[in-house]
Amino acid sequence: MVHLPFCYHEARDFLSAHNGGQGYGEHKKLMSATLSVALAASIIGCASTANNGGQATDEPEQAETSQAKDYTTGTPWQDIDLDGVVTKDTPTDVKDNYALYVNKDKVLDLEIPPGYPCGGTFVDSYLKRDEDIRALFTDNKLSESDSHDTKLALSLYQLMTDWDGRNAAGVTPLKKQVDAIEAIDSLESLTDYQVDVPVESQIGKFWSYKVEQSLEDSNRYLLKLESPQLLLEDSAEYAELTDYGSMKKEAKTELAHKMLVKLGYTEDEVAIW
Repeated sequence: MVHLPFCYHEARDFLSAHNGGQGYGEHKKLMSATLSVALAASIIGCASTANNGGQATDEPEQAETSQAKDYTTGTPWQDIDLDGVVTKDTPTDVKDNYALYVNKDKVLDLEIPPGYPCGGTFVDSYLKRDEDIRALFTDNKLSESDSHDTKLALSLYQLMTDWDGRNAAGVTPLKKQVDAIEAIDSLESLTDYQVDVPVESQIGKFWSYKVEQSLEDSNRYLLKLESPQLLLEDSAEYAELTDYGSMKKEAKTELAHKMLVKLGYTEDEVAIW
């Protein structure tokens, strides 16, 4: 089911109603002229107010009329994406509503899956993907016929669900990372830590990076460096702590204290944090 943004519907219906379904070039001329008139009226209105010293004129003000919006009936425009709006008897006109003209049969045949707020091609694809993933991990056994990617996915899944192995290891793997941080005692050792330890293995990341295409030139790629996320998320919380920020700080502090004790710190050492 095709979803069209509001601005497209509004501009399309305005042009159709005021331009008699003329070509795209005429649409642009009409819209340009309309915007020019609106801008001129705005400037003239401001000048008139200034000339009168900001005082209201003797001309009576026209009351603005508000019209209740009901997109199911076409006020101010018809939203064909709403369930039940399009029926077999709904007329179609390529100049009035191109989306409806093209998609009417698909809209009528569309069924929203139970428990979902919407339906369509993308939703069907997502559901099919979920079924494929579920089937992949149902057996949870590797075979020689599995592809390389399948073996990687299954191996990762098995490691993540190996609770017995994780419980047996305890906090030993994490202790090694904490000891590496404890050993930092200078800017030089901090630099060595940042260089030698992979970013994904660092507990506290001072920065993160990503590569993206330039918005100005799609042939260029930009390296973006970002600061780490704050524990309280919003920087304003550090200037004036809100009730919600206080709840987050208390919960995260309690978690940190429990983890530090498990890593070998004493209660007195944790209390100074």
